[in-house]
Amino acid sequence: MPPTARQAAGSKQKAHHQGTPGAKPRQFKAWSPSESYLFSPSTPLPPSLPTLRLPMPESLAVTVQVEGIPERNGITLTWIVEERPTCHIERGLPVILAVGDLRTGVGRVENATDIQRHWITWLLTGSPTACAIRVPTSWSRLTRDESQIHAQLYAFLPHSPPPHRLLAHDPVISNSVDSPYEFDSEDDRQ
Repeated sequence: MPPTARQAAGSKQKAHHQGTPGAKPRQFKAWSPSESYLFSPSTPLPPSLPTLRLPMPESLAVTVQVEGIPERNGITLTWIVEERPTCHIERGLPVILAVGDLRTGVGRVENATDIQRHWITWLLTGSPTACAIRVPTSWSRLTRDESQIHAQLYAFLPHSPPPHRLLAHDPVISNSVDSPYEFDSEDDRQ
């Protein structure tokens, strides 16, 4: 006796779900944040720099050596200064960021966006994306108002992040209850 339409459909579905003989069902492994599909944990990320493209000759800019991997704060990527620049970082200064042989075009230091105990974060212009550099406080030049705010709030600012590795062994910077920083502000030079 021939099978009915319902019986034929049921046997097709059963055959479809059985798969091939000897095949194991597919198992999915849960994703964990420690896994990286692009880089293994032992492979360091390649250095990166922002795109800075102000129409200005590079000879007018100060080259600032930074760490190759930026920190992310919301949409802003922040590069940490690695070596002491040839001059204090201040508002309006044209800069070129460098990591080894990699260099950006010219950007400009815009304003201080974050004042910490041992670090000042400066916003940069000249990039299509939000970017900044974090500079040790003693390598920055603040306005008179900014330096007064830093001095008044110093005792209340968090100890983290700690001072730059080149300044970490200075007991005046590491152990001071009051601000050890003295600023030659841009207002004083006028």
